[in-house]
Amino acid sequence: MKRFKLYLLVIIAFVGVNSCTQQIDTTEKLFREISHQYNGKWFKQIKFKQTTNFYRSDTVYKSERWAEEYVFPGQLIIKVNDNSKQDHGFLYRNDSVYVFENNQISYSHKITHDLLILSMDIYNMSSEDALARFAELYYDISKYETRMHNGRKIYVVGAENGDTISNQVWYDAEYLYMLKMIKSTSDGYHEVLLNDYININGGAWIEQEVVFKLNGEKYMEEKYFDIRIPDKKRTEINISDFKINLFHPVELLQDLNYSESLIIVIIDNLFLQFVNYERLS
Repeated sequence: MKRFKLYLLVIIAFVGVNSCTQQIDTTEKLFREISHQYNGKWFKQIKFKQTTNFYRSDTVYKSERWAEEYVFPGQLIIKVNDNSKQDHGFLYRNDSVYVFENNQISYSHKITHDLLILSMDIYNMSSEDALARFAELYYDISKYETRMHNGRKIYVVGAENGDTISNQVWYDAEYLYMLKMIKSTSDGYHEVLLNDYININGGAWIEQEVVFKLNGEKYMEEKYFDIRIPDKKRTEINISDFKINLFHPVELLQDLNYSESLIIVIIDNLFLQFVNYERLS
């Protein structure tokens, strides 16, 4: 009996080690691991403030203070401060964007927000749902490889053999958060880099810096601060919610620079996820 128990312990230990060291060598396995680690643990709501810098020829030509709130699935409200009233900005929901000026919709467009899905939504989805959503975004999920980046192991979905041109997404191999997105459109070669991650409530991660590049040139940079999980929970952001301030106005009276035009913000801001610039001008 003692020998049987010893054999059983050895088998259990072997199975445990084998499961922990299982190689993640396909997109399907990556998304199963993401779902296993984070589904039900990742935040479904978060808000933060940010400084948004716009670049031209590697020089900041405009800075703004924004306030944002994300709600799963795929909902993001952004307030571009105008005299701290927070009445300009945009709302993403139901794969559409609504642009607001003076708390009124001035423009709307059907659009899918890649970053919302790839860096937030998928962590609260089953692996099957995440894969299906991912495939809708024009990344070839059959292509997958492991690389090294800045001394860390990463997983790349959408490319192989060192390809850095095709549409692809990079994930950190240890923590599985998103690091980079590359996508080519009629406007050019887009890169989005998510940097300086911090842990939230012990069960999720969020970046504190996002860098946007077009054809290798940085044109926008976002730096998050005052990141928090809201006390008031909600599962939906409605169009009527745009009139509600995300933060108290007093919290926003800090060195604000105002928009010349909300349309400029939309043109410059990759959050509109590669809408043709000429269409908005």
